[in-house]
Amino acid sequence: VVSNQQVMTKIRQYVTAGKKDTELILGRTFVYFPIFEHYLKQYNLPEELKFLPMIESGLRPTVKSHVGATGLWQLMSITARYNGLRVDGQIDQRLDPYASTEAAVKMLDFLYKQFGDWGLVLAAYNSGHGRVKKAMKLAGSNDYWKVKAYLPVETQKYVPAFIAAAYIANHYNVHNLNPNITADLSEVQDTRLIKVKEALSFKQIAQATGLSYDLVRKLNRAYVA
Repeated sequence: VVSNQQVMTKIRQYVTAGKKDTELILGRTFVYFPIFEHYLKQYNLPEELKFLPMIESGLRPTVKSHVGATGLWQLMSITARYNGLRVDGQIDQRLDPYASTEAAVKMLDFLYKQFGDWGLVLAAYNSGHGRVKKAMKLAGSNDYWKVKAYLPVETQKYVPAFIAAAYIANHYNVHNLNPNITADLSEVQDTRLIKVKEALSFKQIAQATGLSYDLVRKLNRAYVA
């Protein structure tokens, strides 16, 4: 782990002006980190990669960027489809915490096999592996901290942001931060993925489980139509 001015600046943002937002993000970790940990373990990748969606989406499963990246892992539609997700007018699996996580983990696994350096992997996740390869050629190196200067400014800030997020997730109590588990999160906190073998409507699921129709929809956000 490298600590520099960019890392320290981001940490200060988390614990001062951004304190309320940070506490909301920390509250969401209790819902989503177990999902991330499961798939990272399944693909034998470092558990620390679970901090990545903190900077991608603030752990908000329905957020969409101005360029169309969607979901916890902010996947573009073309990337999502390449990694096995369905994205169309009826279903957008980027909104599914389980399916999108597995797709993102597959992508991270592919990038690590390409670069063998986690700094470069994070940079490629942000800006694309083609851009990182070009930066490596210009730098004459495969060390992220030497390649960094040849990357876009936004990507140069990305790895320090990841380091800061990892620090906050591990040491928030040192800064008197308290995870804020909101009412809508408490509804979905203790859930499991169940695959069904035949067509079921949300109304049928609600009747069978005793859950409200709205909660069943919330738990199955990928069904957009």
